Amino acid sequence: MLEALLAEKRKAVEDRLLAEKRKAAEDQLLAETRKAAEDRLLAALKAPLPTAGSGGQAPAEGLAALGFHKGQPVAAIVIFRYCLDSNAFGADRTSIFDRIGAVIQEQVEHGREDINCLSYWLSVTATLLHMLSLHTKPASGDPKRSSGAASSDTAAGSFGSATRSILRTMFGPRASPQNLASTHGNSQAVEAKYPALLFKEHMDAFVQTIFPKIRDNLRKTIAPMLKDCIAMSPAAGGQRAGSQEAWTDVLDVLTKGLGVVKANHVPKILVQELIKQLLRFVNVQLFNQLLLSPEGCSFSNGAYIQAGLGQVAAWIEGAGADLTAGSWEELTPLRQAVKFVVLKNKPTKSLERIMDLCPALSVQQLYRIATMVKDDQGITGTVSENVLGRMKQVMEESGSSASHSFLLDNDSSLPFQTAKLLMGGMDDEGLYDAIPVPEALAEGDGAASFAFLEKELRLWQEV
Repeated sequence: MLEALLAEKRKAVEDRLLAEKRKAAEDQLLAETRKAAEDRLLAALKAPLPTAGSGGQAPAEGLAALGFHKGQPVAAIVIFRYCLDSNAFGADRTSIFDRIGAVIQEQVEHGREDINCLSYWLSVTATLLHMLSLHTKPASGDPKRSSGAASSDTAAGSFGSATRSILRTMFGPRASPQNLASTHGNSQAVEAKYPALLFKEHMDAFVQTIFPKIRDNLRKTIAPMLKDCIAMSPAAGGQRAGSQEAWTDVLDVLTKGLGVVKANHVPKILVQELIKQLLRFVNVQLFNQLLLSPEGCSFSNGAYIQAGLGQVAAWIEGAGADLTAGSWEELTPLRQAVKFVVLKNKPTKSLERIMDLCPALSVQQLYRIATMVKDDQGITGTVSENVLGRMKQVMEESGSSASHSFLLDNDSSLPFQTAKLLMGGMDDEGLYDAIPVPEALAEGDGAASFAFLEKELRLWQEV
């Protein structure tokens, strides 16, 4: 009897040890499978990017990078759904977020002067941040939940000079989270622990870093051209030397840049802000050049600039309102300054009338133009001595007569301020569809590891 009891206990211990060994083996196999899938994903993220065309066509798809699906970056879709499938969002400790962030950082740094590379990663990081913002929430009871935001500011710094949570503002105060239903189970927004929340902050930092890199690269290309867009030397017969070629060159840069960001499906609202900031740069550079150049404030030069601005207006219309909304207004100070330069019958205009015609200009800016304007065509004249006296009096009374305070500042701050407007700029179409496993992920057992991509990730109505 005792021997039978002891034998039974030994059997129970052996069964338990066997089960533990079997479980450890299964866990090891799962870990190895996950590691292999992660390695395959990271390798795909490092794949060379196809060259984007300048006419807005999408880059070729295939083994080079992960391409796009219905205008959405596949890389963002795969990263989000892989982390969902592997339960990485709820993990207290995981290396996947750091590994993905390191790859993105490496690619962005390597392509820091490549508009195509930067546009691709801006599309990926903005889309991924959009998905994370909509479908993750801080996990209840997470001990790092309250300290996460403060800690993430330090960590995000390693990905660039992020100073504001721009994309958090971009997506605005979120509505009640959508229910998420798929092969991963039914739930409301996924509870994300500290590593996942920090990853979201890193995506925010990437967007804040990549957008200015694209803008500044295009500015650098445009800047040398602007000197020929104003203060040209008169050619024979009073015609402007060089015709409108300088303006055409500037618009060619904008056209090519617009084609690249469109080809990489950068969210439209970011494209709008990019075009606005580039035209704001053109406005500041030419406005200041005009007010610092004695030969610039002549009637013939003003007419030359007006013709160039006409080219810009035609370009804006041709590019489409969905991409250039609000960009014409960025040129308002330059447009009004030129309008004042070519204004006919200036001696008959009162100060009030001039200010009505040029409401965006300060009295000091108007005074600067009025004292420099040259009527080289015998058409416009200059303002009366009475108006000049009144301008000077207004400046003295307001204390705005300091040297060069009539110049515009070149504001390089990021533009994302209006949450409601920016929220409307993101398109969810195609983000949750079933998609074939990309070739770059399907090698070996990759097709099985990423089979979840072939099932629709269904979103229920907002609650």
